[in-house]
Amino acid sequence: MAVSWVRGMRLAAVAAFNLCFLSTAWAGAPFLIKDITTFPADQTPYFSFVWPVEMASINGLLLFSGWDAYNGTELWCSDGTEAGTHLLRDLYPGRQGSSPQSLMVFDGILYFSAHTCYGRVLWQSDGTPEGTNVVLNVYMEMMQARTVNWVDMGSYFFFRGFTFGEGDELWRSDGTPGGTRLVKDLSPGFTERYPNSSIPQNYLRLGDRLLFCTGPSYAWTPHASDGTPGGTVPLGTSGVFSNGFTRLGDQAFFLSKVNGAGEYMLYRTNGTPAGTVLLDQFSGDDWMKPIAAVEDRLVCARQQEGQNPEVWSMNTSGGDRQLLSPWRLSVQPIRSPHVFGDALYMDLHGGGMQRALFRTDGTTAGTVLVADYGSVSVPSESAIPALTVDGAFFFMAPSVKFSDYAVWRSDGTAAGTFPLFAGIPLTMTGHNGECACITRDGRLVLSDGTVQGTREVAQLLKRVSGSAPEAAYPAGNRLVYQLKTPVSWGYDTEGREYWGTDGTDGGTERLAAFIAGEKGDWNCGINKMLPLSHDRRLFFTVSGINLEEPQPQKKWLLWTTDGTAAGTRSVADMSWFSSYDRYPFGNLTQDERGILVATNRTVEGVSVNGVWRTADGVPDNMELVMEAGFRTPSIGGILAHEGKLYVIEVGETLYQTPPRPYLNRCYLYVCDPQTGQKTLLMDTPAGQYTGLQAAGGKVWFKVECSGADIRTRLGVTDGTPAGTRLVTGHQPPEMPWDALSTREDILTKYWGPAGLTALGNLVLFQDATAAEGYELWKTDGTTASMVMNIGEGGSYGVSDDIVGAPDTVYFEGQHLDTGRELWRSDGTADGTRLVRDIYPGLAGSAIQSSMDVGEYLLFGAGDPEHGMELWMSAGTEDTTGRLTDINPGVASSGPAAIAQLGDNLVFFASDGTDAGTGLWGMQLPLLQPGGTDGVGVSPASIRWMWEDSSARELGFRIWSDPGTARPETLRQETAPDVTSWLETGLAPNALYTFQVAAFEEGAASLRSAPISAWTLIEPLRGLAFSAEGPDRITVAAASPAPSNLSAGYSGLRFFNLGQGTGSSWLQDNAGWTANGLTADTPYAFSGRSRNGEMVMTAPVIGMARTLAWTASAPAVDQPTGTTLRVALGPAVGNPAHTTYGIRVILPGGGGGWVTADGTVGASPVFLTAEAWGVTTVTGLADGSPYGFRVVSRNGDGIWSPPGPVTTGWTLDVTPPTAEILLPDRTPSNEAAVRFTVRFSESVGDSFDASDVSLTGTLAGTASVGEEDLEYTVTVSLSDLSASGEVGIRLGTDIRDLAGRPFAGMESARYTLLRWAGFASHPDSMRLYRGQDHLLSVTVGAGYAPTAFQWFKETPDKGVETGPAGPEWPLENVNAGHAGAYWCEVADGGMVYSSRAAAVEVAEHLAITEEPADAVGYTGRSALFRVGVSGGFAPVTCQWRKDGAVLDGAESPECRLHDVTFADAGLYSAELSDGHTDVLETRKAELTVIPGAPALSGAWALAVMAALLAVMGTLLAPRRSRRR
Repeated sequence: MAVSWVRGMRLAAVAAFNLCFLSTAWAGAPFLIKDITTFPADQTPYFSFVWPVEMASINGLLLFSGWDAYNGTELWCSDGTEAGTHLLRDLYPGRQGSSPQSLMVFDGILYFSAHTCYGRVLWQSDGTPEGTNVVLNVYMEMMQARTVNWVDMGSYFFFRGFTFGEGDELWRSDGTPGGTRLVKDLSPGFTERYPNSSIPQNYLRLGDRLLFCTGPSYAWTPHASDGTPGGTVPLGTSGVFSNGFTRLGDQAFFLSKVNGAGEYMLYRTNGTPAGTVLLDQFSGDDWMKPIAAVEDRLVCARQQEGQNPEVWSMNTSGGDRQLLSPWRLSVQPIRSPHVFGDALYMDLHGGGMQRALFRTDGTTAGTVLVADYGSVSVPSESAIPALTVDGAFFFMAPSVKFSDYAVWRSDGTAAGTFPLFAGIPLTMTGHNGECACITRDGRLVLSDGTVQGTREVAQLLKRVSGSAPEAAYPAGNRLVYQLKTPVSWGYDTEGREYWGTDGTDGGTERLAAFIAGEKGDWNCGINKMLPLSHDRRLFFTVSGINLEEPQPQKKWLLWTTDGTAAGTRSVADMSWFSSYDRYPFGNLTQDERGILVATNRTVEGVSVNGVWRTADGVPDNMELVMEAGFRTPSIGGILAHEGKLYVIEVGETLYQTPPRPYLNRCYLYVCDPQTGQKTLLMDTPAGQYTGLQAAGGKVWFKVECSGADIRTRLGVTDGTPAGTRLVTGHQPPEMPWDALSTREDILTKYWGPAGLTALGNLVLFQDATAAEGYELWKTDGTTASMVMNIGEGGSYGVSDDIVGAPDTVYFEGQHLDTGRELWRSDGTADGTRLVRDIYPGLAGSAIQSSMDVGEYLLFGAGDPEHGMELWMSAGTEDTTGRLTDINPGVASSGPAAIAQLGDNLVFFASDGTDAGTGLWGMQLPLLQPGGTDGVGVSPASIRWMWEDSSARELGFRIWSDPGTARPETLRQETAPDVTSWLETGLAPNALYTFQVAAFEEGAASLRSAPISAWTLIEPLRGLAFSAEGPDRITVAAASPAPSNLSAGYSGLRFFNLGQGTGSSWLQDNAGWTANGLTADTPYAFSGRSRNGEMVMTAPVIGMARTLAWTASAPAVDQPTGTTLRVALGPAVGNPAHTTYGIRVILPGGGGGWVTADGTVGASPVFLTAEAWGVTTVTGLADGSPYGFRVVSRNGDGIWSPPGPVTTGWTLDVTPPTAEILLPDRTPSNEAAVRFTVRFSESVGDSFDASDVSLTGTLAGTASVGEEDLEYTVTVSLSDLSASGEVGIRLGTDIRDLAGRPFAGMESARYTLLRWAGFASHPDSMRLYRGQDHLLSVTVGAGYAPTAFQWFKETPDKGVETGPAGPEWPLENVNAGHAGAYWCEVADGGMVYSSRAAAVEVAEHLAITEEPADAVGYTGRSALFRVGVSGGFAPVTCQWRKDGAVLDGAESPECRLHDVTFADAGLYSAELSDGHTDVLETRKAELTVIPGAPALSGAWALAVMAALLAVMGTLLAPRRSRRR
């Protein structure tokens, strides 16, 4: 990235139109100034159309590696139409491209290798931009997927990968990062500085194993792998090597040359070492190599010395060898045989230029000519393998029709074999049933196998002309651009053109053209030596050839220009420095009078070597500043700085040792141009000084060491020998290589510290170490240290283009997660950060082309949606964004050499067309307002202010929102001359953030940087005090407290004005406590508030008094029956004016206050200690305890906590009394009755059971239990079945503690009625549906029951509650009434249950089928049957004959066996359910007839009819009776 010269610009940074935060553009559209073509389309240097073109078909799309001038080689896609053929995604922004290779479809996903800034890695794509990503996204410097050799194994695939730890080895992947790993390092270790590599290749899948050969550095050994380290083994013995396999069924064949023996051996293998066997051995000049297989035979190339190979075949054992054709294998083109159907197709050579396509089944008889290509003179070419698509295969061969190579198709027949179109295919693949092909001349062709169906879809070689700008420099009111130009003669050369422009088409012209030497000549010194400007002219040096000279020769020249062709001329020839011309740019500097150049001039016929000055660029006007006079004839660099001239003298050649074999010993001097005095500053015997540069007020240089010490060190000088020192000395990046990335030539390209940029008192630069690679370093001129390890072990963490700003530097940083992106640093690790991840992923946005800094940064960057376009940044993610999309879509415009010219930006770019490639311009955006500020005016308003930075705006837009986030609410639009705005209606003590932008018609500037301000806080409404003790007071703000006290620097502060102490700023209203105060004393306090940015309010004043000390316990003595004497305790530090109240705690609870006359009152009375003196408290009850405690009160009437209690007793003068309570009856009363006795005072142990006697009719014994003044007397009854009364009488032997007797008393009596039990229980019952029934219980005489409750339980419903009362009537019963019924009777808390009554419900018994009359034949059986329903089980059946019981006939069927005439009669059945129902059936008659003879059909029918008529008359009605 070249630094251009836009200085002092007030350009607002933008982030993709400010990340789409702005709805309007911030600058006008870019416009083309002039079409400048330095690289015509046919000479574009970035493309030679022989890149590894590959193609694959997925999801209906063709994906392939395509190219254009501004994106390089990238992944393209096509839907089969020209409009649908385009760049899929710019994986590596910039002209170099990502170069996708090794395309392979695995499991419906395309996998390929492509470049990132960490080297070539493994990618995947589903055919969409968003679905195209890196497979491995961490430590990518450890992974390199290279070239071809991919094999699909079903669940995973093999490929060849590279790391600097293992080199080129075998890898496998299932398409996930975790499933991508090295299989085995077959060649561990290092050779010199490089890892050993086995370079696996020539892959062949054989079942579940992979066959492959190692590369030439590993003896071409055949191997097999099952995807595991242990299963990856060589197939032959040591010394056996091969370069390919041929599969036939489940076996493979390979030819191996015995190392050193000059013999060849043919092997067969099943993929295991044990299954690898030798078939045959050949001499060194006659051997057969398997090249294909067909049917059960191998087709081999038989090589004979000096001849094209013959085509032979053999069986799988190496026998039955047959020469297939007198024609020999063709070498133009060289193409492997192709299996199609059940035959093998191959190109054979018949002599001269005659070539043809042959088909073979592996036998001589089965080898026939399919198509003769004819005799065509074509150069030798390597052909890609043939491709089978549906019923044909496609291949490359010479064509008489096209007199060149062509793509042919064949179905295996002569008629079906013909050329389709002329061209050399670089890749072919099947796509939607057609053959897709990319040709060397850049055509994408689709063919269905017919000439008519063959069509060109797109021309992939978009020959867009290009401009290759390198830098832009100001020259007065014009800009000078340096551009590359093509050179067709010479090796490794490029041209240079210089153009000048005033920003218009007519004012843009070419100034001069040169042919440059090695590219390295343009990248030298500590930093790129920029041309120098003086007096509106630009002076620059070139290493090239002036094509306008009659006999051009390479020279080092000093030129000057004023930006016009007429004002461009040569100043001096610097070729004097040819002995040290690696860094001629160092021999150009300037002082206040002009440009200084180290050269030689002829003065009066004498050649004078020295430092010359030119002010106008006219050779004849040059003046000698200092004659060389040095010990050697070369100057390695000069620098004018602060009136002194620093000079590097070049001495003798140093060590002839790589990697720096041609270094010269150098001497660093400082010279005084006025006096000619020269002082040696440093002489390093083993080093060469290069690249003088001034930065940070000091002069810096490098020392390149040679020999054993190959460090390149940074030095600094202040112009004195004592102030000249080296500040870096670490080892350069070399081994171990596995700690670095893929840059194989780091050491040889390491020229030490670069990109020196001043930042305050520091100088920041790029340097490299073995462990960290190239990173950002800093120095203050004494020592140097790394700022931050951005690359984390990668070779390049930062670029050497470090661009300074007032308080930061910008550079391209390269991180493992983000790739190449824009970074910034203030020289500290915390201040070094990514500005914005413009292009997510490893590739990064590739910050490139021109960068420029005024207050802001302009640069080219790529993102996935827009390609490489013009961006700007003010150093934050918010203010970083894209300015243009000149080449719309994912393609790039490639902005470069950005500069300011008047009110415009000028830069080189392309819109993707020839006419749109060249110098572009765009109006400078409106400058963002500066000097923004905000001041809180009141608790509800802020005044926002700004400076007008532009002259053409129509007004200003103002955004503000609460908080610190970027404001989104547009609040106001102002007139153009307004530079402040009062925002009202805000919350008090709240933070608001503000931005302002200028706007004009259709455009607006970027917003100003967000600034924040606070509204004022509310003043205190007063002070609130809480006197927390006699020595402290807590003060807080009166309610309501000011708002938002915890925000920012907000707070409250309080002062004790009397003592001069105060609080810190408190961020809540919990208050501040002043300590060490005097009891019961007034103090003055002040308080004030401040807002979040420390703006304070006026103070408020308040008074508060401390509490009095808590009084000590009083003395209580001299009791009588009604008085006690009370005296206050000793003084506790309260002043004399403190008053006290005496609190009285009365017996039994409650309280009062001692009054001034000694009585106990309800209201407190406070007197001084002197006024109380000793007080006699009167009106007390005798024999009672009284507690006394003293409460102190301060002068404001605030009480202190009461003091401790002192208790005194009055004398006891009253005999005891009692009351006796009868208990309520409880279940426990069945055995005992308890009485409660409460005495008026303690009777000690004088009360026990002997003092209790019983009254009433019930007998029992009494016992006594005590609880303080309350006793429980329990009477245990003697007869638990008796009813009656019982009470107690207390005797007179009971005494109180003073010995006064109890008068005695008798209790009321307790009446007890006993439970007499149930007199009757409910009866169980069987009921027929519809009947009624009454369930009832009665209880015996005695204590009356309190409640009756009926219950019913059934299996399905459980327990149900019935009526309350002694009866439960059941009416019109049905099946739902069935269940168990009982009644529970509650008696004085006890519950008694009756017996359960079972109620059954059934239907009445019914006959459903009557017995029918029957006819019986003698000797046979007869049957009567009856059907029945209802009734209660069991239902019985008894049959009768002629009214008499039939023994054993007790079932619903009555069967008579061996009927006789005696069985004739009337039969009936009696049915009973065992309850009340009895039914009798009708009488059915049995008629007996002799056994029936064999009758004809007619007779039988007649007899049956007669019998039925008789039986019908015997039917009788049913009889029914019920018991």
